[in-house]
Amino acid sequence: AGVLKKRFYREYCSQHPVFNAYIKDFTTVLGENFNPGRTVLIDNNAFSFAAQPDNGIPVKNFYDDPADNSLLNVLEILEELEGLDDVRPALAERFGIREGLESLLQDRTIES
Repeated sequence: AGVLKKRFYREYCSQHPVFNAYIKDFTTVLGENFNPGRTVLIDNNAFSFAAQPDNGIPVKNFYDDPADNSLLNVLEILEELEGLDDVRPALAERFGIREGLESLLQDRTIES
């Protein structure tokens, strides 16, 4: 049993009504198989995390960068998370994606 169980690309995304960006919602894709405490989303687009922000591991854009080592850094994070029953508190503390998205949403609401 490997660490990476599934990969989800754009065809698994839905459009966020406020951000007008693609998001990846595990409840839609995985349904009853979604275990929020043991699922992570690794992505280079912060909006992808909007549905489950506490499950996110953000990475920088890696296109056309032969020196990119993002996956090595992600591997270290996954190893840290391996023994946890629920990865969300650790990821929320480390990356603060929920707060960042809420701030963007608030900014969007004020501009509208």
